[in-house]
Amino acid sequence: SLEEARRQLLANLVHELGRPLGAVHSALWALSGRAGGDAATRQELLTGIEGEVVRLERLLDNLAQLHDQVLGTLELDLQPINPNDWLRQVLISWEQLALQKGLQWELEIPAGLQTFEADPDRLVQAVGNLVNNAIDAMPGGGKIMLKMETSKENRLVFSITDTGAGMDENTVDQIFTPFYTTKTDGKGTGLGLYIVNNICKNHGAEISCESEPGKGTR
Repeated sequence: SLEEARRQLLANLVHELGRPLGAVHSALWALSGRAGGDAATRQELLTGIEGEVVRLERLLDNLAQLHDQVLGTLELDLQPINPNDWLRQVLISWEQLALQKGLQWELEIPAGLQTFEADPDRLVQAVGNLVNNAIDAMPGGGKIMLKMETSKENRLVFSITDTGAGMDENTVDQIFTPFYTTKTDGKGTGLGLYIVNNICKNHGAEISCESEPGKGTR
């Protein structure tokens, strides 16, 4: 059991280091191109990079918490979050990566959404994993639609919809299982969506997936 936990922790660490590094790389790419000539966009990207570096530092300082996360117990630093401001800032780097790949990007966040309590760094992990999966799932020319809304039950709902190849029912049933991956290039650890699911559960939230071959994924 200890050896298995060690293996899971190592795979988790590799995966979670890769996500913010990817976001930093995409922001640097944008800065070296046209985005670097616009002062406002440049500042937004630099702020995004700084946020990713801070999260990397926290990740390296809290390996014990990562171990707890894999085993199903996760300590949260709950803070009030304004979804409008927070989500837009989180998505800046990912939008640049999507545009770099030739994807369409559509973001809908209505004004006046309720403030909620959550661990912002953990939630960034979850959102980053989901957006990264959507970007990876599509060739150039596809579209990603991101939406934050309030449900009839007065719950905040964040959805990510892509126009990729989609998945069959058997795959959808397994994607939140540890070490299950749809990637065939050997780059997937199968921990990303397992981590997302665990973060959601620890926040008292729920995550679900709707997909159909040839019709994309939500």
